[in-house]
Amino acid sequence: MKFSFTHNTLTFKGDDVIMDSILSFLSTYHFSEVNSITTPGLFQVKLGDVKEIVTLPEYMKSQKYLLDYNSAMLLFHSTNELANNLKQVGLYVPAFHIKDFVVLSDGEKIWFVYVGLSEKTIFRANDGQIVVPLNLEGGAFFSPEIGIKRLPLKVPDPYGCSIYAIGLLVKACLCGDVESNMDEIYATKLYWAIMRAIEERKYLII
Repeated sequence: MKFSFTHNTLTFKGDDVIMDSILSFLSTYHFSEVNSITTPGLFQVKLGDVKEIVTLPEYMKSQKYLLDYNSAMLLFHSTNELANNLKQVGLYVPAFHIKDFVVLSDGEKIWFVYVGLSEKTIFRANDGQIVVPLNLEGGAFFSPEIGIKRLPLKVPDPYGCSIYAIGLLVKACLCGDVESNMDEIYATKLYWAIMRAIEERKYLII
């Protein structure tokens, strides 16, 4: 998905069905206006008080390549919210890549927005399964069964795969390594949430 940011307006170019889902997701951020524009395939989101937009890799570089606890929790929550919204219309993202996120800022608060939705990253379920037809891009986070089998691959639990991938994504952004034992946040709400995502493929923060 291609995007640009000018005059507090984020402009996307993408497939109508995919865009309907991501625009619905963006509307939950209480941005002032979400609408399509006259050019086919182009959509705009007016961002109100948003002053800056950077890619997640750029933002992490400014944070010495690690997210703090609250930012990681926000990334976890917002990405799951996207996955859940897509699930409602039978769409799934089985793998996530850091480069496909942008970070919006109003000078005080930040928001994480996934802008990587395309026909290569999002799949429609058929009888509860998705078929991943392409080799996934290097650096993406995904569940073990996708990584060890030759594609195309039928995935019977696409939402669970999304949650697993989100868990790995957040763990990597927080700790710098998916193999980390997360000593820095042991026994916190986020620690157990990441563990549930990876071990049980569930999103639950308690």
